[in-house]
Amino acid sequence: MSRKQYKPTYLKEWRKHRNLSQQALADRMLDDEGYQLVTNVSISRIEKGLQPYTQSVLEALAEALETTPIALISSPPGEAAELINRIQELTPQQQKQIKAFLDAIST
Repeated sequence: MSRKQYKPTYLKEWRKHRNLSQQALADRMLDDEGYQLVTNVSISRIEKGLQPYTQSVLEALAEALETTPIALISSPPGEAAELINRIQELTPQQQKQIKAFLDAIST
C-alpha cells in the first residue's frame, strides 16, 4: 500500500535559502504562549509531502521564513519570488500601476 502524497511545496527550498535546519525553523515557530507550533519531524514530513499542513501552519512557516504563504506553495526562492512578495505588500492602486508598467514593457 502506498502512502498518500500531499500537494508539494517549496518549503525545503525556502528553508535552505534562509540557511535554516529543520530544527532551527521549528524553533522559530512559537505561538503567543511560547509553545512550539510544529516540530522538526513535522517539517520534514511536510517537505516530503507525507503530512498535510493547515493554513495557520503555512502562515507561521511563511512568517518564520520571511516570505508569504503563496510563495511557499507556488515558487522557489529567488528574484521572482522576492518580487512577488514585494508586489503583494503594495496597495491595490500601486499593484495596478505595476501591472500597467509590465503590460507596457511586455508588448
